Amino acid sequence: MKLPVTLYVDDDGWFVVSCPTIPGCASQGRTEEEALANIREAIQLCLEVRKEEGLPLTIETREVEVPAVAYPRVSGAETIRALERAGWRVARIRGSHHVLVRDGSVMSLSVPPHNELASALIGDQIARRAFRN
Repeated sequence: MKLPVTLYVDDDGWFVVSCPTIPGCASQGRTEEEALANIREAIQLCLEVRKEEGLPLTIETREVEVPAVAYPRVSGAETIRALERAGWRVARIRGSHHVLVRDGSVMSLSVPPHNELASALIGDQIARRAFRN
């Protein structure tokens, strides 16, 4: 199965990668190769969880214009705890990713528990409205 991914380098030099057809499926790496390996892992894990949770495996995507916003520096563990407080639960952990789901939501989120997340990774999740529903 081939799926589209977006890949860019953020202001801090992190390669940030996401799969726009799988809500919340994103990762990062210090190199392009690491980021692509990480997103392959995240995609496989997200697809497994979404299938088990009865969620659509992929969704249709559109492009929209959003303003650039600076986000605070946080760790993956802090992000996971914040999501759990907001009603998300860890559905699966494999390798360098935790995939979270929330009852009543079609979103699934992949969060690497790194000491520091790329600011753009959090921004990507927020832009996809992952923290709302």
